[in-house]
Amino acid sequence: MVLLPCKVRNMVLGMLVLQTTSIVLLMRYSKARAAPPYLSSVAVVFAEALKLPFCVAMTARAVGWDGRRLRTLLQREVLLSADTLRLAVPALGFTFQNNLLFLALANLEAPTYQVTYQSKTLFTALFSRLLLGRALEVSQWAALVLLALGAVLVSDLTAAPRPNLAAMSPTVGISAVLVAAVLSASSSVYFEKLLKAKRERAARRPDAFEPIAESQGSPKSYAAEAEAAEAAEAEAYARAVESASLWLRNIQLGAWALPLAAIVARVHDADAIDAGGVLQGFDCTVWLIVLLNGCGGLLVAATMKYADNIAKCFAAAMAILC
Repeated sequence: MVLLPCKVRNMVLGMLVLQTTSIVLLMRYSKARAAPPYLSSVAVVFAEALKLPFCVAMTARAVGWDGRRLRTLLQREVLLSADTLRLAVPALGFTFQNNLLFLALANLEAPTYQVTYQSKTLFTALFSRLLLGRALEVSQWAALVLLALGAVLVSDLTAAPRPNLAAMSPTVGISAVLVAAVLSASSSVYFEKLLKAKRERAARRPDAFEPIAESQGSPKSYAAEAEAAEAAEAEAYARAVESASLWLRNIQLGAWALPLAAIVARVHDADAIDAGGVLQGFDCTVWLIVLLNGCGGLLVAATMKYADNIAKCFAAAMAILC
């Protein structure tokens, strides 16, 4: 059964709402509970490591599990693509954003975090205007402002404070949230720009999977056969790039994000890693956070492919109501 684009978009947005709700609750619980602490930077590393093999497997599925075609696609679209270098920018932004969100949730109460992080909605609209040239009507800007205000109003401002309130720093938490919001908005819009521009270029490109074999017939028949074979291979290549575009872009992003996250973990938590090991404090809850973080990255990329960043912000605001 083939799903219509609008149904795929709605399904992706619905899954993003569930993921956003679950991950915030779990991250908040993991930082407030009485359990051995885990290293947030290491959790980010494992979330990035989780996405890469999954994306490679989905790319292989897009080319019919043909190893030779998979190698060709990865070589041309990842190793030799200029877009891979360009994706270092959002990869760096996403890496710092993920670490900052853990820091924010360790220093802020839930309502303050939810309210402040809704500033991402307005930042996203601003960067969409600057990077994508997406002009919003006055009514759309008004809707975004009302969305942010509505998120503030529905937040539970009477939530009981945590027992370890004295160990929290609201200044650090709010600063972390605001910086994370700017990084998330700018990186997401830039990633959306590359994702959609790459898809448009792939439709116009005559690349093929295989070289055309020589024919034993006349030069005229060979030319006709070669032209037909080249057209067929170019069409197959374009279909594969379009089908695997989401996974290829995540591979490109992960190729930068994984080593960057590992460097951040080593630099920021070197003493703790040397003292207690990489997996200190990891239990079922933390591994679930890692899984949801990895899925969240894929869902955000899917949202950019089938919708846009503005829709993603509305989905994030809906998560507050859940």
